[in-house]
Amino acid sequence: MTQEQLKSFEVIAPLVHSGAISTRIAASMLRIGQRQFQRWLEGQGLATLRVWNKISDEVRDYVKALKQDNVNYNCQWIAELTSDHFGSSVSQSSVWRILNDANLLTSPPLIKITRSRFEAPSCGDLVQMDTTWGYWLNGERLCLILLLDDHSRYILAAEFFYEDSAYNNMWMIRDVVTDYGVFKLLYTDNASFFKPIRHNRSMYQNHRQEEYQSRITKACREIGIVHITHKPYEPQSKGKIERLFGFIQERLISQFDRLGIKTLEDANMALTEWIDWYNENHVNRTIGCTPKKRFDPKGFTPLPGEVNLEDVFCFKDTRKVDSCNQFSYQGITYTIPTEHCMVAFKVELHIHPYQRIRVWHNGQFICELPIPYED
Repeated sequence: MTQEQLKSFEVIAPLVHSGAISTRIAASMLRIGQRQFQRWLEGQGLATLRVWNKISDEVRDYVKALKQDNVNYNCQWIAELTSDHFGSSVSQSSVWRILNDANLLTSPPLIKITRSRFEAPSCGDLVQMDTTWGYWLNGERLCLILLLDDHSRYILAAEFFYEDSAYNNMWMIRDVVTDYGVFKLLYTDNASFFKPIRHNRSMYQNHRQEEYQSRITKACREIGIVHITHKPYEPQSKGKIERLFGFIQERLISQFDRLGIKTLEDANMALTEWIDWYNENHVNRTIGCTPKKRFDPKGFTPLPGEVNLEDVFCFKDTRKVDSCNQFSYQGITYTIPTEHCMVAFKVELHIHPYQRIRVWHNGQFICELPIPYED
C-alpha cells in the first residue's frame, strides 16, 4: 500500500463501515480489486465490517435444505424460490457456491439398463422407418426418409425431400410395397402424422385413444400392414436405423461438395447409387455378410391385382356436389365431367397433394381431376 493509498484508505474505510458505500465502489476508488480491499480491511482490524452483499447463514441453511428435500431442483430454480421466500435477490451463482461448498451438487449414479439384441426372425417381418435432417445441400435443409428391413439390414427405400410431410412418408411406404410387396409390421417414431393423439384423455371425451388412427396407419391397415410406434424418448428403440443414418452422413453426405452435388435431383441420384453399393457390397458386422446376401424377397406378400395403391396411400375426404356438378376443396372449385352427373351426391375424394384428386362414389371410380399448383 502506497502512502497516497493509505491516506485515501483511512478516509474510505469509515464510509464502508457505516454502509455509506460498498466494498466494490471503495475498491474502484482506490483502483484495486475488491478482494484486496477486503484484505486491507482485515489487516486494519476491520474484519467485522458488514459486507453489503454477504449471504446470511439463514439463507444458506434454507438453500441447502431446499436442495436436500428436492434433489431434482436445479440452481436457477432454487435461486428463484429463495429470492421469493426472503424478498431479496439471490443469484444462481450464489446458490451454486453454497451447494458446492456443502457437497450437494454430486449427481446421482446413472442407472445402467441391460438391453438385449433384437432381430426380426425373417425378411418382411419388420420394417423400420425413420427420418433425419441436416443442412446438407448448399445450406438448404433436407430430410432423408429411409425404410430398412430389420432382419437383413437391407435398405428398401430412401430419398431426400425438402419436407418431412405425411404424404412424403406415405409415398415411401408405397414405393416399398410396389417394389417388394406387403410386409407384416411397420415400426416408426411418434411424429404427429404417425401417432395423432399424444395427450391424456380429456374428461369430456367418451372415446378411447386407440380409436383414433393416423392416415398412414389406416392406409397400412387397408393392405394388411400393422403399424406400431416405439416408446417415446427412447432412441435406443431404433438403434439400427440411427447408426445407418450416421454411416450415410459420413460416407455420402459429407462428400456432396466433392461430388459437385447442387440440386435435390443430384442428391437423390447419388443416394440411389450409394444404396446399391451398400446393399450389395457393405458387410454388416452384426450379421456377418452383406444385406443383399441375407435379404429374401419371398418374405414379402405380393399385392392383390385389384388393389390400386393410388387409392390406398392418399388423403381421404368427402364433399357434397352442388347443382353445377362441382365441389370445393381447400378454396379451389373442381368440376366433375358432365357424363358423370353427381348433383346432390356425396363423393369420396382420394387426394394426392399438388398432383390430383381421384373422385369415388359408392365404391365406384368416377374421375380424376388435376390439382392446379404453381411451383
